Amino acid sequence: MTYLALEPAPVLAPRGTIMVEFRHDIAIRLFPEEEDHIRSAGPSRRREFTTARWCAREALRQLGVTPGPLVPGNGGLPAWPPGTIGSLTHCIGYRAAVATTATYYRATGIDALPHTGPLCDSVLARISTVKERDRLRILEHDAPVVV
Repeated sequence: MTYLALEPAPVLAPRGTIMVEFRHDIAIRLFPEEEDHIRSAGPSRRREFTTARWCAREALRQLGVTPGPLVPGNGGLPAWPPGTIGSLTHCIGYRAAVATTATYYRATGIDALPHTGPLCDSVLARISTVKERDRLRILEHDAPVVV
């Protein structure tokens, strides 16, 4: 199933941010700078990189910003267009980006890992808010996952 967040996701991304996610890979033409960066990568890494860039471009488009190349620099973080900040993530079966203007936020981040089972309560308490944990309980009830 593919999900394209056309509005900010209130549970996953704070107000004023745009999050776009995909659960399969898509083919797009990369900017030459991105192509240079990924040239020696294998097919799996190339697909992750390309789809995550599409997610970022769509998030920027929804912000009204013309996207440019998102090439990893020092520390592996891509440089976002002036006046914007964002983050990319990809893992097996999932690619996503979150972007916003630099008006209210200095940084934003997103990360994903393959689902291998529920997190223990102590870890969940360190990485989520009470509101997020409440939402997870609702999701677990409405759409339980069999692992």
